[in-house]
Amino acid sequence: MKIFFQLIALLFLTNFANSQWGVSGYYVGGSIELLDSDTAIVAGADGKIIRTTNSGTHWQVSIPFPSLRYSWFSDIHFPTKDVGYISGGSWFGPTNILIKTTDGGQTWDSLSSNGMGGGNFYNAIHFINKDTGFIIGDNYNILITTDGGVTLNYIVTGTTPLLYFSDIIFTKNNVGFVSASESIIGTNKKSYSILKTTDLGQTFIPVYTDTMSGVSGFNNRVINKLFFFDNLNGYAVGGSGTFLKTTDGGNTWSSSSIAPYNPLSEVCFTSPTNGYINNAGGIYHTTDGGISWSPQQINPVSTIYKIAFANDSLGFALSDNAIYRTSNAGVLLDLKENSMLNIEMFPNPTRGIFYLKTYENKILDVTLLDMSGKELMKLKGNYSQIDISNFPSGIYFLAITTEEGFATKKIIKN
Repeated sequence: MKIFFQLIALLFLTNFANSQWGVSGYYVGGSIELLDSDTAIVAGADGKIIRTTNSGTHWQVSIPFPSLRYSWFSDIHFPTKDVGYISGGSWFGPTNILIKTTDGGQTWDSLSSNGMGGGNFYNAIHFINKDTGFIIGDNYNILITTDGGVTLNYIVTGTTPLLYFSDIIFTKNNVGFVSASESIIGTNKKSYSILKTTDLGQTFIPVYTDTMSGVSGFNNRVINKLFFFDNLNGYAVGGSGTFLKTTDGGNTWSSSSIAPYNPLSEVCFTSPTNGYINNAGGIYHTTDGGISWSPQQINPVSTIYKIAFANDSLGFALSDNAIYRTSNAGVLLDLKENSMLNIEMFPNPTRGIFYLKTYENKILDVTLLDMSGKELMKLKGNYSQIDISNFPSGIYFLAITTEEGFATKKIIKN
């Protein structure tokens, strides 16, 4: 029996030491915005918006517009902590959706009645302040608003379905970039480019161009996502593992390909050298500005589409149906199980409430698991009293992380 519990403890230790990203909530999300280290908003399917104000411990779901419950939110952007916008659309309901909040996502107003843009979706948005923003539609056009979304005007209108815009972003000095792809008439080639504007979209000049032959299916280098850490350092990702980087404010871009050369749709950097992309269904991490990449572990394994960080350590990621969270930058915890940790647990057995007492080490978090290793409850912080009254009688384990290492404790509930 002693050997059995040692094996269980080892299994717990392995799982927790390797679980860099864990599930924070379940939801079909399209995009995520982090307002600060506490507040995050996810918008996606069925007209639902979910919001956390405690760093992902709990999420509140709302459907602000019943008429949009069969629609899809595609992008979200907050130019200020209070004012934010969500774009989206539908193939069989309201199209070209744009909604707005002025209270940090607590309530929303619909701006969808303008009806401009053609097509069915407002795919990507970026606002440089609370009133001025840019929208990419799916009908080969870019629109601008200068009155908080009340009115929209075209700044670029594609004349044929050969031109497609995928993303738009502005740096803090109001220099803008758009990623575009265009079929070259009479050939089987496509050109992929990044366009730069310094006059809020009145004119665009190409700063990066790539031409590819034999384009079909996943065989392309469409630039899906643009990201700028500051006014100088920017990044972009796309099809066939494409990774682009600029260090001179977008005037020139270097290109590389990241194995296994899958389509990339997300990039996020927390410093000029520390960044993340979605690759091979998971999350890849670089500490050298994109020269080398290594996979991070997510539990359970899923296909990641969006990644966002509030600071150097706190990040969230979206899969098909879950929100993942890391509080340590997704870095592998190299914790050693330390049998010398002076942690007392009493009473044991317990009827529900028991206490932890430490003499030298501060507790960072406590996780309750069942006999199969399933996580039942996780508490962040230096807890001294724990209540498991709502769980049935049986044998449980506590995975306790301290400043000095990792310990597992068996707890019996009568």
